[in-house]
Amino acid sequence: MATTDRLTFLLEKIRASQASAEDVEELIGLIDADDTGVIVRSVNAFHDVEGMAPMPYDMAYWRSALQEVLETGKRLEVEETPVRRMSYRRWVAVAASILILAGVGAYFFFGHRQPRPTAAILRNDVPPGGNKATLTLANGATILLDSAANGVLAQQGGAKVLKTDSGQLAYHTTNEKPTEIFYNTLATPRGGQYQLMLPDGSKVWLNAASSIRYPTVFSGADRQVEITGEAYFEIAEDASKPFSVKVGSKEEVYVLGTRFNVNAYDDEPAVRTTLLEGAVKVSKDAATAVLKPGQQAELEPAGVMRLVPDPDIEQTMAWKNGLFTFNGTDINTIMRQISRWYDVDITFEGDIKEKFHLEISRNTNVSNVFRILETTGGVHFKINGKKIRVTP
Repeated sequence: MATTDRLTFLLEKIRASQASAEDVEELIGLIDADDTGVIVRSVNAFHDVEGMAPMPYDMAYWRSALQEVLETGKRLEVEETPVRRMSYRRWVAVAASILILAGVGAYFFFGHRQPRPTAAILRNDVPPGGNKATLTLANGATILLDSAANGVLAQQGGAKVLKTDSGQLAYHTTNEKPTEIFYNTLATPRGGQYQLMLPDGSKVWLNAASSIRYPTVFSGADRQVEITGEAYFEIAEDASKPFSVKVGSKEEVYVLGTRFNVNAYDDEPAVRTTLLEGAVKVSKDAATAVLKPGQQAELEPAGVMRLVPDPDIEQTMAWKNGLFTFNGTDINTIMRQISRWYDVDITFEGDIKEKFHLEISRNTNVSNVFRILETTGGVHFKINGKKIRVTP
């Protein structure tokens, strides 16, 4: 049997909870025999681990990392080294893919400790969210974008509204001069996300349970939009027309040619504006923060604004890259994201103090996320329709 066929055979056995200790050792042996990275890439591809940039491959390091998981179940701590070290972020994604494959057969992966059965999870699984949104036109008419055909959807003042072949919403200005300003609103439900190209060419990514209101043509001296929930922006440069984002009554973000993310969900403890490139000024009444790339402004409900000089950019931007990324994150924060993406309601029983480390594609059933979290032994889940019960 060819190596790739044998690899698929072993992974299928692990997925079906039929793998023996010898099967797992054989998988390690395949990793040992390969110095090209094909095996690890195949493991990723087997479960469609998305959004991961190519990394230099270090066979010896990968084998030792996997062996540590097999023997102890301890989270790998990766130190900075000058050559061919797999990053901690990369390790978590690869390890997660194998743990998912292992499922309820994760006995060999965690020191021969049998995990709590997950049959209830499997019987009541919840699929991931997807590209879902509703467009509300200036006259109040609505268009369900996930079922709308590609092409021209409407004419709004001096702009044609299009659903592109890639499933995005876009505005193309015409030569017609608008006599009045038309406003549209794009809104995603829980379990939805969508991409938008504004009439000036600026790009917006909307996370679940979010909305953006904007003019169909930027005809004035500035460009202003208003959001709820979470959105990531890549702003087209136009020095003659400053761009600003109004976050309800919470704050305003003034930008010029920049990339940034705003998280303003009502159930989060603070509004977080994170700058990736360019410059922004975040204002709320007398409180103001001017951000440099890699910084974050936190605005608390009481109006106190705090500058965070070194936020976790990976964790902040994970949703836009199709991932859940948790680096020492508490269960309440994790479950708020789960609730919005899978459109489920969460209840807690008992106090869970553990912090969790995980990276996994958002394009997976909720049970796969829960399986990995449950391997810590510090949290368990039960699914009943659209209701999730979380216990220690």
